[in-house]
Amino acid sequence: MVARACRALVVLLAVVAGGCSQVLSLDALEKTPCTDCGVGRSATPTSGTGSADDGRGTTIADGASTTARNPLPAVATMAPSSALVGTPGRAVRLGGAGFAAGAVVRSDGRALPTTFVSTTELTATLSAADLATARILTITVENPAPGGGTSGEPKPFVVASSCEGAGVDVPLGTPGTVSTRTLDFNGALPTVPLLAAGACPASLGTEGDRWRTPFRTFVVQNTNAASVTLSAWTVCSSSQSYGDDAILTFYRRETPLVTDNERLACAVAVSEGSASAGRFASTEANGAPFCPGLHASNGGALRLASCEKAVVYVQANGTPDSAYPPPPYIRFRPD
Repeated sequence: MVARACRALVVLLAVVAGGCSQVLSLDALEKTPCTDCGVGRSATPTSGTGSADDGRGTTIADGASTTARNPLPAVATMAPSSALVGTPGRAVRLGGAGFAAGAVVRSDGRALPTTFVSTTELTATLSAADLATARILTITVENPAPGGGTSGEPKPFVVASSCEGAGVDVPLGTPGTVSTRTLDFNGALPTVPLLAAGACPASLGTEGDRWRTPFRTFVVQNTNAASVTLSAWTVCSSSQSYGDDAILTFYRRETPLVTDNERLACAVAVSEGSASAGRFASTEANGAPFCPGLHASNGGALRLASCEKAVVYVQANGTPDSAYPPPPYIRFRPD
């Protein structure tokens, strides 16, 4: 047997010589020279049928090369979706499916600095020049060849003279200003609460080990031209073991939560007071050990860009016994 060459002697005989492997059909009885048969490569038969891998991700089938094609990207979400005129740049997160390494986010057809996070997430940066005048930018995603292409319906990004406030429960105005809302759970459907405090992402209890309790959400928005840091905390008064017990967390999204999977995708941390993991406690706990608060001082605050929205989530976490009511108030402060 001669090195660097292969001869098929019987029906479907595999031979390895000089680093070359090959599978041939019955009629391939003539000598078939190996070309470019380095380590990790396979020769291609000159007749018959078969396939091999050239070691570069290219499949060779019946003498023709085929390469995996990138999918057409699809954009489902974009946050934030607006900014004030004069904002000094803005990072935008896009969620969807089919994002490929090398994907580019485009604004009105112009490529933006883009970071590939995963096949379902990209981040891109709009410059100060993009946000210098009031207008609507069209945002798309383009995957590279082979295959690839541009996403379908563009996402509009609004550059406005004032923030678009649709669906906002708490506008975050002048930094340092505190807004207070009553925690009224009447009419809220009970559901399994978030299981434990600590770092995000969150986890859920099960029907077997947790009672079902109601939750409330508040959509907040930074209405300032500059970024702010959001703190939120409940106001408590009971020092009983489970008095004023609640769960508090933030979400980087513009609309209220609907599914359990959405509830898991929290930002920063989950708080349940000084007696729980992370010890994210309210500054107005008044002795209540499970009074939650997320502040800059305890590492639980959330940074919001100009016009950016977020969801603040509060869930009663005590027993259904009326002796252990949830906190009566929640406060919000931008800094």
